[in-house]
Amino acid sequence: MSISPNASITVAGAGSVGCYLGGRLAAAGRKVTLLLRENLARDIAAHGLRLSDLAGSDATLPPSALALATEPAAALAEAEVVLVTVKCRHTREVAEQISRHVGKNAVVVSLQNGVNNAALLREGLGGNRVVAGMVPFNVVQTRNEGEAPRFHRASSGTIRIGAGVEGLRALLDVPGAPFAEHAHIDALLWSKLLVNLNNALNALS
Repeated sequence: MSISPNASITVAGAGSVGCYLGGRLAAAGRKVTLLLRENLARDIAAHGLRLSDLAGSDATLPPSALALATEPAAALAEAEVVLVTVKCRHTREVAEQISRHVGKNAVVVSLQNGVNNAALLREGLGGNRVVAGMVPFNVVQTRNEGEAPRFHRASSGTIRIGAGVEGLRALLDVPGAPFAEHAHIDALLWSKLLVNLNNALNALS
């Protein structure tokens, strides 16, 4: 399986991480559709999408830089790559939507916290088209009335995806959201889970 450098990308469940990644991809010239909630779609359509990071980058994309959709059929029909950024509890639901609306040759990338999401997606979609991934950084969303919603990358790191799909890393690897392949992505997901489990203890101490 291989991916075209001009492949259409849909971000399914575009919240903080999804809008940041989709915005960075669009800023690099990729064809991007965000599947997102109606109120957020309305604000981006009116004011654009602001992206910033801890390195000092700060720019606002115009609404015309990407497509916005609030219904799965409209967002997924032309997708060749789907980036899944929904919460874990919605993974089965988004798998059903992808199965219903996306072509059989599309690649689906899980960029979610947790260790079981890729497996759940494979149950509904087939194993050869699902790629597990891990986002190491945090994104903070700020919404002010009359302004472009802001998505700020507050920490550093390179996004990792499982190896094996030719052209996928090159398509997704853009300034502000670097991607790299990892030969043992499941082990990496477990390592992130272990780190996250310490967050509450660290906060209390």
